[in-house]
Amino acid sequence: MRELPRLRSRADVERWTRKGPSGLLALAGEVEVSRYRHPPNHAEAMAVVEVVRQWYPLVLLDLMMAEIRGVWRVLADASVALLVARATPDSIQHALRLLTYQQRIRTPHTPAVPVLVVVSTSPRTPGEVRAVLRQAAGVAAAVHPIPYDPMLAVAAPIDARLLAKATRRALLNLAADVLRRCAPAPTVSTDGAS
Repeated sequence: MRELPRLRSRADVERWTRKGPSGLLALAGEVEVSRYRHPPNHAEAMAVVEVVRQWYPLVLLDLMMAEIRGVWRVLADASVALLVARATPDSIQHALRLLTYQQRIRTPHTPAVPVLVVVSTSPRTPGEVRAVLRQAAGVAAAVHPIPYDPMLAVAAPIDARLLAKATRRALLNLAADVLRRCAPAPTVSTDGAS
């Protein structure tokens, strides 16, 4: 936050980032909580996004759990909100309760209906998970199941080249859906051309 006024180019931003194996640049938020240090609040996160968006057309925010105060305000400003759940009946049902609650209390600060990403935790998807996924399709903007992949269970940066073909395909489909939802609507001129 102290450096924001001095960020005048991509090179200035990239002094604070790390490049992952996928080529994405990561800008880590504060994790310490003390009298003088804290994770960014809504206003601070949006200030960083506003500055960074000058040079980067797409900014991904990895937020805390959706129940935490302030997270929904950040989601409300998002072009696309993603809600990630494990492929267990309890986790998906919890995500569905959040989605249902969100739709019930629609306000100007309520985010758009999120895209639900469901990550498999075992090679075989139980029948009850498939049933809950069908239910989720009627509540979420879209449901993207990500198949089990042992590489996703490692707490380290992921090299997409090492993922199974089905996992890479599912992640590419998710990325394409997010980009499609972020794309500005086509403009129509007065002469009918778009």
